Amino acid sequence: MNYGYIKLNRGPATEELMKEPDCYMLLSVIAYRARRTQDFNVQNLKLQEALIGDYQSVGLTRQRYRTALKKLVKWGYITTRTTNKGTIATLLNSSIFDINSESGNQQVNQPPTNGQPSSNHQATTNNKDKKDKNGKKEKSSLERTDVFELLPESIKIHFIERTGVNGSVSDSFTEGFLKYAEYRKTIHADFVNLDQVLATIDVLLDVAQKNCQDPIPIMQQTMAYGWTGFYRLNTDPSTVVVPKVQHKSPTPHYDNPENASSII
Repeated sequence: MNYGYIKLNRGPATEELMKEPDCYMLLSVIAYRARRTQDFNVQNLKLQEALIGDYQSVGLTRQRYRTALKKLVKWGYITTRTTNKGTIATLLNSSIFDINSESGNQQVNQPPTNGQPSSNHQATTNNKDKKDKNGKKEKSSLERTDVFELLPESIKIHFIERTGVNGSVSDSFTEGFLKYAEYRKTIHADFVNLDQVLATIDVLLDVAQKNCQDPIPIMQQTMAYGWTGFYRLNTDPSTVVVPKVQHKSPTPHYDNPENASSII
């Protein structure tokens, strides 16, 4: 029986992704498994969706799988969502793998724009920080559009992976952290990239676990006192030495008071 074919497109984007073998392998698995028709399936997957998570079956460790998955999301090749059946990935475009889906218009036949490591995109990105003809500095590729486009899903996935907790708890954490991210923007300490976002979540969860406290009230305390870092609940503000905010610093910075942990 003929189950259809997958097309591998030649071009700079494919060649660049081949330099990331784990990402290339994972994307090929997603493309292979992605639904190309809307026929009935027991997983209730929609067009261009694939059930993933069995990283050992393709020769990856858990850490390599997680790293590759985050990169593919960041570069705009896929989105993911977590269900009680596992992680479901949705193929966003056919710039590398064309799964020949029933509805060809559903796939955007163009390269991703969220940091995809293609030679053409790199050339464009390198020019983004240059000033335009009016002397006004253009937005960096690390600005809010790129960082926040897939942020809710990335926050939720990272929280679930760290805690093993899904459902309404992960939804509430995601909503709370998005408010914290917006708050940081108002005090001119907004995030510059996804890695900084995930590192900040790690710090928050470490503080919460160390003190056996809920991370959401910890975030609320931070915003109430105008901090950027995270401290155990009911910390006396007068005892906290808040480091000077370094606006858009690309490297996370930690302070370590006796009763707290923080990231700038």
